[in-house]
Parts: sequence; structure tokens; C-alpha cells
Amino acid sequence: MTRGDISATLRAASIRGLIVLAMVAACSGSEREVKEAEVERARTALLPFKNELKSTFLKGLEEGPVEAIAVCREAAPEIALHHSTSGIEMGRTSHRLRNPGNGPADWMNPLLESYVKGSSEPYRAVVLDDRRVGYVEPIYIQKPCLMCHGETVAPVIAGQIEQLYPGDLAVGFEEGDFRGLFWVTIPLEDEEQ
Repeated sequence: MTRGDISATLRAASIRGLIVLAMVAACSGSEREVKEAEVERARTALLPFKNELKSTFLKGLEEGPVEAIAVCREAAPEIALHHSTSGIEMGRTSHRLRNPGNGPADWMNPLLESYVKGSSEPYRAVVLDDRRVGYVEPIYIQKPCLMCHGETVAPVIAGQIEQLYPGDLAVGFEEGDFRGLFWVTIPLEDEEQ
């Protein structure tokens, strides 16, 4: 898949996402803004996932790059599931996927597109329906990420990635590049509380 194909696919997905968001707003009868308290609840819910993922990754990296790949492949989904409780769901997604299982939900596509185009917002939040809020934070490439996501990947690492993720699109990054999103959906609190 060429970069042009990726761009066309992302544009089409963004259009679908905008249509879905418009339909959700029309069906819910609510075009209200996300409340600051909801943003804070989402941020608070996401933080333990991000912290545990980072510490687990760094421990894996101490054992070697193959172990670090296992963290991203196996531990990350388990950590996300562990922190997804009481109607809260969370995970990671990207515009350039390594793991197809991390593909974005339709509501995430316009948000991904805005970061791909250079948004520097520290987070974005949207009302998904009359029961849920979606919240995202950008992920940027840090130096340790380059071992598996950089422009040059060691042959042994590249071989393992190719074996685990045929069709991988998550390479060619530089430090500081936008890599994807952490996301969380939270249920709206009862207005009477």
C-alpha cells in the first residue's frame, strides 16, 4: 500500500467518521459540548493504563527488543482490558496500524485526521451519544519507540515484526512524530447526581 493509498483510505474513513458523528448527533437529539468534569473523568480513567503500559514496556525493553514487541502485542491489550471497567473502555489506535485489531472506531477517524494534519491539542473529547463520551490523547514517537517504529529497523526486529504483523504500516517514524491515539469511552454520569 503506497502513501497515496493510505491517504485516500484515511480521507474516506474520515468522511465516514464525520457522517457517523453527524448521525449520532441527529439521533441523540443532543449536540451539547463535553463538560469539563467529563474530560477530567476520562483523563483520570486513562492515566493508569498509560502509566502501566509505559512501565511494562520499559521492563520488557530491559530484557531486549523481542520482549518489548511482546509487550506491545500481548501485554498492552491485557492492560487495556484490565483498566476497562464499569462501562469504561480504552485502548490505542493509529492512522498507520501495525496490529489491525487496534483499528479506529468511526468516531476516532476525524480526530486522527486532525492530528495527522498537525493539531497540537493535548486532548480531544466528543459526545458519542446520549450515554457516552469519547476522549483521545495523541501518542508521539519517543526515542525507545524508534527501535521498532523508526526509519531503520534492525533485521532481527524487522523479521519478527513481519512474522507477527504482515502488512505492517507502523515504520518510518522519526522522534516526535505523531504515532496514534490513546482513547477512552466513558459513560455519562446521571445528571441528577
